[in-house]
Amino acid sequence: MQYQADGIINVTPLLSLEEARESVKEVTDYALAQNGTAIVEELPSWYSFYQKYVLQAQAGIGYGGISGSWLMPGENFTTEEGRQAIYEGLLATLPYGNPNIIQATPFLFNGTKGETSVTDAWRGSLWHVRFSLVRYRETV
Repeated sequence: MQYQADGIINVTPLLSLEEARESVKEVTDYALAQNGTAIVEELPSWYSFYQKYVLQAQAGIGYGGISGSWLMPGENFTTEEGRQAIYEGLLATLPYGNPNIIQATPFLFNGTKGETSVTDAWRGSLWHVRFSLVRYRETV
């Protein structure tokens, strides 16, 4: 799942179309109530998704921005202090650019440690937050 200021893309091979609609019902209801749009659809393959959504969203080569990312550990979501720290961290980025929250970590994947070279920080993260600097403001 990916969240942005103006859109959400959620792809899963684990749900039927009806289960997918039910799983995002609150989000789609909210979007529609705000005069937005919501599309929940089944596509025949990963490649058809790629052609329809990914290729059309490609940016031009030579973007002059600076980007970085954070792995948000799952335990940060279990306490009020952790959730507040996440909120304040995301809020602090807004004057400089838009955070992009990607829920594509292996948090719920039942893998064996050492099976791949992925870092333990990645395995325990619920979110991967990407940030692109869109303008620079000098701070003191």
